[in-house]
Amino acid sequence: MSLVPVSEELKKALTEAGVANFWTPGMTNVPLAATFEPPCHVQWMNWAYSGSMGAFSYGVSGYFFGARIGRYCSFGESIQCGRGNHPMDWLSTSPFQYMNDFRFPVGQGWPQADLYRSYSVPPQPNSNLHGPKDTVIGNDVWIGHGAFIKMGVTIGDGAVIGACAVVTRDVPPYSIVVGNPAVVKRLRFPEKTVEKLLAVKWWDYAPWDLTDISFADVDMAIDQIQQKKESNLIAPYQAELVTVESILASISNSNALSAGA
Repeated sequence: MSLVPVSEELKKALTEAGVANFWTPGMTNVPLAATFEPPCHVQWMNWAYSGSMGAFSYGVSGYFFGARIGRYCSFGESIQCGRGNHPMDWLSTSPFQYMNDFRFPVGQGWPQADLYRSYSVPPQPNSNLHGPKDTVIGNDVWIGHGAFIKMGVTIGDGAVIGACAVVTRDVPPYSIVVGNPAVVKRLRFPEKTVEKLLAVKWWDYAPWDLTDISFADVDMAIDQIQQKKESNLIAPYQAELVTVESILASISNSNALSAGA
């Protein structure tokens, strides 16, 4: 997936569209295919390959490769999400064996530059095991400082990942996991409550529709949200998705119109 540098124009346009960020223009790249549901706040998050973030989620910093993030998520600093594996039983652990787009951005001054850019490795058996995979993070997931999330893992709705945890396998909804490797310590709530939370899907709704909910009493909150749904007092939140590609196209069109004025 193509990466594009973050310019001052792109930074401002994303913010105006509801994607708040603290990116430094000229020093940060973002995937062209990255998709965001406003409002969200990516702060200093470093995105690679592709990715998406749902509404009302935020992350402070770290590396996110192919991360699909739901709504109302809270991420701390220095999180590593979607880091890939390398083959330890092949000739080499280097990705040159299975990623034909794995190239360093060298200039033409190096004599072998053209050869380096043009070579291609035939498909290898099981090479798909080492290729990019999406890492899926549900809604209302809290990930603590310095956590490591293996590529291809799915983290269920409502889960909590402890600081510096190393997550190498799927995490069930509403589980609290800690350690290296991360293990489930307990559920946030009793199983019946978890079932109700997954059924009510409170994250489908905007915070301004939930201001009168008794947040500190989970069972009461579930009942109140269910009553609002059944009475048609609230409707699922919907927002037009923001893509880096569409924002860049809008900037280009605006600049073209200005030049022709």
